Amino acid sequence: MAVYAKNLLSHLAGVGELGAVDSPEIHVGILAFEAARAMSKLITLHRALTANSFSTLCNTKIKFTGVVHLNSDDEPYLLRIACAEFLSDLNHIASAISRLSATSTAPWPRGFSHVYSDLKSGSADFHLRLCFPAHMLDKKVKKMEALVFATSSLHGEMEKLAEMEVSEKKLEQWKAYNGLVPANGGDSHANNPPGADAFLKKLGMQRKLVKKLQDESLWNQSKEKVSELMAHAAITVFTRICTVFEKYVTELPVVTDRHGKFWAAPKIDIPGVNLMSSHLDRPGGINGTAPKFPGQIPRSTQIVPVKMELAKWTTKTLEPPPESCGAAGLALRYAEVISLAEKMLHLPSNSTEHKEEREELYQLLPGTLRTALRTRLKSSSGEMGINGVPAVEGRRVLEWLAPIAHDTIKWYSQKSCEKQSIDPVSKVFMLQTLEISDRKAVEMRIVDVVVAVNSVFHSDSGRKHV
Repeated sequence: MAVYAKNLLSHLAGVGELGAVDSPEIHVGILAFEAARAMSKLITLHRALTANSFSTLCNTKIKFTGVVHLNSDDEPYLLRIACAEFLSDLNHIASAISRLSATSTAPWPRGFSHVYSDLKSGSADFHLRLCFPAHMLDKKVKKMEALVFATSSLHGEMEKLAEMEVSEKKLEQWKAYNGLVPANGGDSHANNPPGADAFLKKLGMQRKLVKKLQDESLWNQSKEKVSELMAHAAITVFTRICTVFEKYVTELPVVTDRHGKFWAAPKIDIPGVNLMSSHLDRPGGINGTAPKFPGQIPRSTQIVPVKMELAKWTTKTLEPPPESCGAAGLALRYAEVISLAEKMLHLPSNSTEHKEEREELYQLLPGTLRTALRTRLKSSSGEMGINGVPAVEGRRVLEWLAPIAHDTIKWYSQKSCEKQSIDPVSKVFMLQTLEISDRKAVEMRIVDVVVAVNSVFHSDSGRKHV
């Protein structure tokens, strides 16, 4: 590792612009879409770590009624979960960068995986010089945003081109079948059916558009330069995570700012210190001094107690509690139930759609919840009506239950590989979802909401009968 570090530093000393290395230029090519997704996630993390976004997380998201009622009112605990999720997302991005940079001929960015591992362990502070300086950060982020946007546009236009080329092939097959293919040197458009000439002209324009977008996007960019840009950005994001969450997560390496350069303080184990407690005795905190960001980082303590390896801590922190909806695999299912119930409260009870939705809602409920629902309906049968207690209570609960259900569906969608978009999205945190919610508390509230739906249905049916 010492030899690698020496080679890396020597390489960096001889580099002016990012990626200015004398080596054959290899374009990103078909890997542009994987690179764009990773770059898009980097942008999402960067946005979520700005001062305004972190303030919203601390002062709004973790204090939302649904989060407090169903998840926890322990703010340091929730912030530790948020930090672990940031690290988990960044680890996936780092894996993509490592794959992209594996064929690089220079020590950097080919050695990014080693650098990233060293940073997480806090064993090599010189790697922090690879972090983007504060005055360059906005410029680099804007550059990545432009590349991601162009690559996203390229993806859509290439799909259109592929469909048009299938039609072109069918046209050629039709002409060959009907014996309309011209001899050598003949006019290939002479025997085209009506509309074919306009289609072929449009096809030519589409090919030119795709070529233009390939030049503007990641497709025709130097693979080495793209890898280097993303590697620098990933290290910058990691540095921001450390500085933002240092008051709440002692497993993170401590990062200090010395004259605009970042350094990692050494870690020392202190026996008997319990760092798994969510309440960390550190200055500042949620209601104290707001955490600073790269370029504005105060000196931190030089001795940091370490409980466990950062990777293990991240995995352990993101495990849903045993009694949670996530541990039972019911978070998404319950979120869909809540969203469906919310929709039904705004539908006319005599509509065909309402009847179909009622059947779907009942099918989504697990057996234990159906039993609880039947018991509750029997006990509240005399209070039915749009202004009855069940209906009023159900609507009141939905005011804070529906948003957490919507966030759960969005969170699962963002985590799904099949639905991942190239474009940057607004980050939803696990702490905002039913994934870590107490299962019994959620089921009790679902019963309240479904009883409200049933109450309104019977009220409207009664008025119609009269």
